[in-house]
Amino acid sequence: MPDNQTIKKDKKYKFTPLEKRFIKIYLLLAVFYSIVSVYLLNTPIDEWVFNLGQYNNQLLQWLPRAQYWVNISVAYREKMILLYVLYQGIFWFIFVSTIGIFIKDWAWYKENAIHHTHKRVRKKYLMVFYIFFIGLLLFGTIVLNISEGSKFYMLYEQLDKVGRNNDIFQWNSIYGFIFNRLVFASLAYLMTFGFIISILTTKILFTNNLNKGE
Repeated sequence: MPDNQTIKKDKKYKFTPLEKRFIKIYLLLAVFYSIVSVYLLNTPIDEWVFNLGQYNNQLLQWLPRAQYWVNISVAYREKMILLYVLYQGIFWFIFVSTIGIFIKDWAWYKENAIHHTHKRVRKKYLMVFYIFFIGLLLFGTIVLNISEGSKFYMLYEQLDKVGRNNDIFQWNSIYGFIFNRLVFASLAYLMTFGFIISILTTKILFTNNLNKGE
């Protein structure tokens, strides 16, 4: 366990080899999803390579929440089904693999977690609040990921009533959609990483102070 002198000393953040490897994978997935999105949204569904549009019904039966994206996007509608399925795979891969990185390098993080947190927030009770805040954001990220949109197919008249067609930038612009999804997927990594690091940092702070009789 680090002593007071170690805690007060700033260390430059360093990625573990496993972190570096997976961050490269995440970046490649981001590029892949962007390319696929540009292609699918720019191409009529009947002209998709391998006639992928024919699998929409099966995909909806497998993941009925894909219908949510259909109702959010006025411009692309059923094209969103395949993109939803692909995005969910990437999102949950990032979430699970981030936890896996911590499990694999747990001893390293226990020793160095406090150096991932800015020195200005290294206060015991401030870190308790930070855990709650980051945990809330992580919970919100996961909940929003599985609860966007509507369960039932909505006609354009219905979309007008609920204001779906006002989401022009996020859901009806190709690059707006891509940017929105990449930012949201990155939260799966950032919030999970921040939540676990904040827990370990808080444990170090409390344990260190208790050991010193504070």
